[in-house]
Amino acid sequence: MSRDTLTSKPGSGDAVLSAPDKVFYSMQIVVVKIDEPNSSITFDVVCHFVWAPASVTFDDDSSPQFSRVDESSLPWVPQVIFFNMKEKTETEMSYFMDPSTGCTGCTMNWVIDCYETFELNQFPFDRQLAKVTFYIHGCNLVPMRPVADGGVPCPESFPSLDDQTQCHVSLGNWDLNSIEGFLERRSDKDVIDSEVHCIIELSRIPWFYLWNIVLVIFVLVLASFCVLGVPIDDLADRMSITMTISLTIVAFKFVITGMVPPTPYLTFLDKYVLFSFVLIGIEVVENFIASYATDSNSLRFENVFYSILVVVWLSIHAILVVGTHYQWFYQSWDKVHKLDDETSQTASQDYKAINIEGEDDDDDSEEEDGNSGATNKDGIEVNQSDGENEHHSIEMGSAL
Repeated sequence: MSRDTLTSKPGSGDAVLSAPDKVFYSMQIVVVKIDEPNSSITFDVVCHFVWAPASVTFDDDSSPQFSRVDESSLPWVPQVIFFNMKEKTETEMSYFMDPSTGCTGCTMNWVIDCYETFELNQFPFDRQLAKVTFYIHGCNLVPMRPVADGGVPCPESFPSLDDQTQCHVSLGNWDLNSIEGFLERRSDKDVIDSEVHCIIELSRIPWFYLWNIVLVIFVLVLASFCVLGVPIDDLADRMSITMTISLTIVAFKFVITGMVPPTPYLTFLDKYVLFSFVLIGIEVVENFIASYATDSNSLRFENVFYSILVVVWLSIHAILVVGTHYQWFYQSWDKVHKLDDETSQTASQDYKAINIEGEDDDDDSEEEDGNSGATNKDGIEVNQSDGENEHHSIEMGSAL
């Protein structure tokens, strides 16, 4: 397929037709599922497209009168390609046409799973960027007003690009902060390719983890302080209490591990669990040392020691509750975007490095097959092909 044409339908044998000069679009996005262990996000994406002959104009006083038609009656439909996609399911495709003006529209609905890299340093006080990017070759996209649920595209007026994307989050443990949409156009030999980028800012609501993990560990560690009521020389009973509680905390650590993907760093919740485990370990050491000293000074020291532990443990959780309310533990959005840019640049460099290695392997294979003796004309043709592949790789790399 040449770079300046598109087929009317994928896989059909129809004639090759050019895309319209302008295609107006709007989209609605619903964040359906965030799967941290598998590093993926599921979106429900609805895109509305409208295009018309160059002689047709739209204003506030007139709009096309659409009626539903079959896809087979349309000479061209947009071919949408999503980046970073693991799986795509088409749920609904609707097509419209105004016979009097030739204005045409369609509504396309997909459920897509996209790869995503999560920054979990502050988990469960983390903020994530969910990204949806799609590409249409040979098509000049222009934003239009979002379409109401169940309605048909009707470009009565065309506001700014910031108004063309709507987003909702169907997850109870996430808050939608904002959504940013921008459009990129690339021209090559009078052909315009369009990329639509949507960046969704999401903040995790941490209360599920605070109630079900932090609160339980808080009570367990407090319960371990009850060994103060066991005689100081009864080491076996004291050790049985602290070791049972420490094993329970280890079990919670395994539960937390299943909630997030493996990371080379400790999350906020990891540090909390490890600190509580260290606190139990300090108690074990203190109980062992105290069992060899039964004088009054040792008893007084143990009372002071456990008083300090209780004050420290309660103070940490008081700060945790206040900090959760005032969002002290969340990273700023500027830092979140900066980390995401660094991750994207690293992924892009790795992608290009893989492509370069692949091209070198291809060149070596061609030399082994005896193609190195090609004529100058053949050499020029090979160079042009390499240039097109490089251009394609750069586009894909930027999308990653």
